[in-house]
Amino acid sequence: MSSVEEYLKLLSEEEAPELLEPKTGSAVDDYFSYIEQKQTAQNIGNVRAVAQGLTFGFADELEAAASDEEYEIALAKIREEQKRYKEMNPVSAIGFELAGSVPTAVAGAAGLARLGVTSAAKQGALEGAAYGTGSGESFEERAAGAVVGGLSGLALGKLIDVATMPSSTGGLRTEGHDLADKSLKIEPQLANKDIETARANEVFDEVDNPQYTQKPLSEAKTAGELWSGLTGAVKNFYNDKVTGVSDELMRVVSPQVGARFQRADEAALATTNKELDGLSERLVPIVKIINDSERVKGVMLDYAAGKLGKTRKDSFAKLRKELGSDLNTEHMNVLEAYINYSYKKNAQLNKKVFGAAFPDELTYLHTRNISRYKELKDEGMTDAEIEKMFEDPGMERRTRGSYLNKDSNAPRPEDYDNPIISDMQRIFKMERLAQVQDKFGVKIDDVLSAKKATLPERALVALTPQEFLDSLFYTLTQKGISNDGAQYAVNKITDTIMGQAKTPHPAIQAANSLAYATTLAGPMSAILNLADIPLLGAKYGGRAALEGLKVLNPFKKIPSPDLKKMGLSNQTFGEFVNKTNELASNNQGFMAGTAHQMRKGADFLMKGSGFAAMDRVGKKGVMRGVLRSAVDDARIGNLSENWGFYFNKAELDLISDQLNKHGMDWPKYTGDGAKLVEELLFAGLGQQQLISAAGRPAAWARNPNLRPLWALRGFVVKQQALALREVMGNIKAGKPEKAAQFLGRYAAYGAGGYAIINEGRQFIFGDGEASFSGLVRGYGDAWASLLTANTLGLNDYQYGQIKQNGLLYTFAEGMMPIAIDRPLDIGKTVVEVLDRERPPQAIAQELPFYTQPIRAAERAAGAVGATTTQGLLQEAMRKRNSES
Repeated sequence: MSSVEEYLKLLSEEEAPELLEPKTGSAVDDYFSYIEQKQTAQNIGNVRAVAQGLTFGFADELEAAASDEEYEIALAKIREEQKRYKEMNPVSAIGFELAGSVPTAVAGAAGLARLGVTSAAKQGALEGAAYGTGSGESFEERAAGAVVGGLSGLALGKLIDVATMPSSTGGLRTEGHDLADKSLKIEPQLANKDIETARANEVFDEVDNPQYTQKPLSEAKTAGELWSGLTGAVKNFYNDKVTGVSDELMRVVSPQVGARFQRADEAALATTNKELDGLSERLVPIVKIINDSERVKGVMLDYAAGKLGKTRKDSFAKLRKELGSDLNTEHMNVLEAYINYSYKKNAQLNKKVFGAAFPDELTYLHTRNISRYKELKDEGMTDAEIEKMFEDPGMERRTRGSYLNKDSNAPRPEDYDNPIISDMQRIFKMERLAQVQDKFGVKIDDVLSAKKATLPERALVALTPQEFLDSLFYTLTQKGISNDGAQYAVNKITDTIMGQAKTPHPAIQAANSLAYATTLAGPMSAILNLADIPLLGAKYGGRAALEGLKVLNPFKKIPSPDLKKMGLSNQTFGEFVNKTNELASNNQGFMAGTAHQMRKGADFLMKGSGFAAMDRVGKKGVMRGVLRSAVDDARIGNLSENWGFYFNKAELDLISDQLNKHGMDWPKYTGDGAKLVEELLFAGLGQQQLISAAGRPAAWARNPNLRPLWALRGFVVKQQALALREVMGNIKAGKPEKAAQFLGRYAAYGAGGYAIINEGRQFIFGDGEASFSGLVRGYGDAWASLLTANTLGLNDYQYGQIKQNGLLYTFAEGMMPIAIDRPLDIGKTVVEVLDRERPPQAIAQELPFYTQPIRAAERAAGAVGATTTQGLLQEAMRKRNSES
């Protein structure tokens, strides 16, 4: 086809006019005009590509700043033109940008060498960070490919750690950064009168024929009662032990109740991470100093009780003086930042949740007498009963004496938890209650008024936590939920909120971390995070899945949700909370130290193997797909079909307005609408991933030492709940065609996508052979894992076990928690090495971080004929000694 013919074809397809000025002559004249404009655009694009390389990706910002137009408008135009240039000239775009980066890299390396950074790896890491900053969000997707292929995630993870670490601990942060962070931001609360009115007036739908109480089997007198009792017991077991609380509430009480609780818990997690994530790591050395020094803890207890001065300013000045020999300047600045945050946050939450004004000059840190707590626990009281005794609305001055003054009723530091930890845990709980109040429209005014009538005129009026939960119960009944249903929901919500502050025994934590490090911390497992993206198609259709897969394109910059700004920077739920919980005063000693080091090691391997990076890519892909579906629904006025349980009409109107205005251009979302769209994306992600404790079963929250039973099952618990809701829910609602549609989509996108990704990772890091039988087995593995909650699968290992030992044995083996199974396997390997049955490298082979990259490198060496290298790698993977 000639150039003119190609041009005329473009015109007929209406793809070229956007590149041209309005036509003024014949087709041939327009063709030469088209060629001229195209060449000019390409020349400009080439220059810009070189400039991007020279400036570490900041050229577009610099050009926009020099423009006569408004900066934001100019920047948007430049980026749109460069996007079109890259689409039309992908090869030259990469070439010119790389060419531009060479002199910058050389000059940068020389400059870094003069500064003492002589390591090529360190120079590359620092220059890569600068380029990534200029390139925006696409850097993470570009890094993800390198992570999986060559473990560059190790350098990336280390770079991120060092860049955010305080200078006192070997990082790049300085005291200036710390001082700049002294005024931590409190997340703004949604304040929209239309939404508040809608929340106050909405009615929830209770499920048909709810059964909140079950007659004991011992009271069964007929075959019907026995059958009813057995089926009821199975349902109760499944709901309590297997189903996440939010999904259980959807199924057992009301779709709106479960969906609103999911929203509330996810919003609380995001808010906490946004507000404290930057401070948490820098608090760790301070918390340790408080734990290790009776005097430091005593002084902190005096500050918490308001014993150091009459005003907050005077109190902190005295605190700084008393701790001057224990905390350095950097530590003191971090402590001050947290204390200021705590005061503002407690003031906000106490007013919102408990209805009480926070006194201006009250010096407050929540404290917890763990000695008394243990005594009551030994007496047989439950956690809930103890919590009621320790209710503290957070406004009252402490009556205990002063540690510094050695008063007769002074606190014994060993009797109290670390004040920073106990205060932080209280803020976590209060934030969850505040989000529950928001999402359910809980009104506390009536209870406050009734309480005020019973107290003296000047008495401080504030609800207790139990009175707030009573208000939640009353709100649910006003919205159409029966008394039994409301109480059932309140109990489950309370279990979840209370359980998040509990941690397993340190020995169990250590075993769990070891299990994760030896099962998930490898590039082969990292790749599997991408299977969540095609799974979108089961719920939202192929268009959503294809949109999500766009995040895998390393050469195309697309506006995607910023996970860190959204409060989802942590790889898995609980990482931030665990850092604080494990430093509690009652969680110290040798085993606690071992658990801490094991968790750090597991985190390091998860980052180094690329698992953390690929997890973020997967989350972004899911969110993009959810956003695509929501935008499409908004444009046809059908947003409530997928989101009516999660949001009321006023909220959906605000969300729809943003979706119709800005579509997929995420950075343009603003105001309350942006906040609600963010919550919608969280909710969509939470439908198929475990991102908050609301997705955990109630039994998980109540029994921290049994949590290994749920290890590696969180993702399938969510998927199983989604499948039941879409299939059984639609069948019960008289919509069998909807149920069939979901199953068909899951077969095509969920199981099909998993099978393809699984076979791909096996080809790279596994047996090195791709086959149709492998695809079929992967397809069956997706269904088997879904149906058995990841107890039984058809992966290579379990398929071999089924053939060798039978189905029942393999199923029983799959029930064993990995926190027991993996340490036993490793112990067996160590014994075999000591007995000289296996070579020393067999111990390292227990780490996927070690074995999977070596397998991939061995395949590559064989492909290029590097026999010596291949032989060395084969020796690294040798399983048996020749004499054994």
